[in-house]
Amino acid sequence: MSLVATAIIAGASAGLTAAADDVVKSLYQSLKSNIFEMFSESIDEIEVDPESEKLQKQVDSFVQEKNLNEIDKFTQLSKALLDRLDMIEASLPDSVLVRVKELVARGDINFSNIDLNGGALLEADRVKAGGGFSISNLRSGRGSSSVPFVKIGSATANTIDISISEFSKKFSELPRYMKFLLGAGFAFLIVIVTIPFLMSAWESSQARKNFDETFKRQRSEMGSGFMSSSNYLTSTIPNSIYQTNDRDHWQRVNYSWNKHSRRLNKFLQPLAACLSEGTCALGEKGDEVCQIARSQQAAHKNIHDRIKGINGLNIDYTGGGGFGGAFGPNIVVPRIRVVNYIADDVC
Repeated sequence: MSLVATAIIAGASAGLTAAADDVVKSLYQSLKSNIFEMFSESIDEIEVDPESEKLQKQVDSFVQEKNLNEIDKFTQLSKALLDRLDMIEASLPDSVLVRVKELVARGDINFSNIDLNGGALLEADRVKAGGGFSISNLRSGRGSSSVPFVKIGSATANTIDISISEFSKKFSELPRYMKFLLGAGFAFLIVIVTIPFLMSAWESSQARKNFDETFKRQRSEMGSGFMSSSNYLTSTIPNSIYQTNDRDHWQRVNYSWNKHSRRLNKFLQPLAACLSEGTCALGEKGDEVCQIARSQQAAHKNIHDRIKGINGLNIDYTGGGGFGGAFGPNIVVPRIRVVNYIADDVC
């Protein structure tokens, strides 16, 4: 993997973890903006899944095709970004059992009966549980009663299990001033615990608002093109699939299928990007977006199933190659990663 490609992938990956500070984000944005200014092309798709081998290969191919490794400003930005990530990694604690940007579960999140051997249990900007969130029976391994390290920016859960029965039993036996101090301390603790919940609720509201605004902007900028492509994929293209060995016919079908699939991916790309970054969440327009993604996924499958029934037609799943060959005409199956991401992973 080349220097510039490695930096692009590392910058996209860092945005999903705690490793992205302001310097990393600035360097990564500079890489993207310089690429767009010079070539009018975006590399945002890697942010949907930076660990995807296919997306990584696409980035590397793009870098090689544009000779970015031969252009000083790209190599300098890439080296600076990778050096910064190395410095951040070196400064992080050596022993953290779980370190993520966001820990999310539909059900319960429970850490229990864990030996930490003096290290930390969890570092996360956000914890979101559809059920309960609990941490219990942790052992530091230091031969003392020290509390294992847990660092959480905010937490959202339906229930939090905190037992204070022993405290309640002993409270009445304490002197009045101790009761006052403990009461004040408990009230302060309630405030400290409540603030992150309120902040999380506000962030959740903002994320839903960002989603709806992004969708409305896409509908405003690409609405007519989206509707045209949707009609082609659901009606026009399926109706043009019938038994024939006419290469010109299949070339037109191939061009149309790939063109309109790319347009739909482009229409949904900003939504997929902000959803993967955590800067937006399904809002009022969520059902409409999910319906769009699922209907286009179904349209893609319908076209694919129809062409499989055509005798003498070669189906190319690699996304490359010329049209036609010794064994008859080809159809290149378009990739719909963004559509699939929203339909399968988000909705």
